[in-house]
Amino acid sequence: MDAIFVRNIETTDGKVGMARNLLHFLSTPLVLLGYNYVSFAALHILAWKGKSVCTHDICGKTGLPSSGEVSAL
Repeated sequence: MDAIFVRNIETTDGKVGMARNLLHFLSTPLVLLGYNYVSFAALHILAWKGKSVCTHDICGKTGLPSSGEVSAL
């Protein structure tokens, strides 16, 4: 099975157009800023409101403190 994929990879020339490279070059900082903003906001919402904003099963465990609880480090 690997021989089929390697053969397919070797037949591609790997050339990418200048317009596509420019688009990727210009969009990369915007994508990284957007991703960092979303994670920053999510972390602060979780820190401010506590585990009441979580909707998945892992938060049902005692690992995260409830809203208003402060754990001593």
